[in-house]
Amino acid sequence: MIRRLEDQRRLAMLAGDAASLLGMFDTDLVYTHSDGSQDTCASYIGKVAAGHFVYHQLGFEVGNIEIHYGLALVHGWIHGEAEVKGNPRVLNCRYLAVWSGRGATWKLRAFQPTPVAENML
Repeated sequence: MIRRLEDQRRLAMLAGDAASLLGMFDTDLVYTHSDGSQDTCASYIGKVAAGHFVYHQLGFEVGNIEIHYGLALVHGWIHGEAEVKGNPRVLNCRYLAVWSGRGATWKLRAFQPTPVAENML
């Protein structure tokens, strides 16, 4: 289920689909970016809706998923090309995504990427 949610999130990001992302996000989401800046659920959704982030290519490689006490920890790799405020960006990061489970419903609670240095590839 979590792998499917990660793929749905990737597709919604590519499509700039703020409504779908809002349905996947916990209202208390903390979304950290690879430059260290952070967004709340509301600010991230607002930026997606305004075209602040435009994802041209986006791949998620989900590695390990651990589920503990109603939290799913997703360890993965994100790579692709995007524009942030019209400026091109290459995405190459390891990431941790935290999903919280509420009954049969899971919501993204936190996202934290770490850029991969070119000499580590």
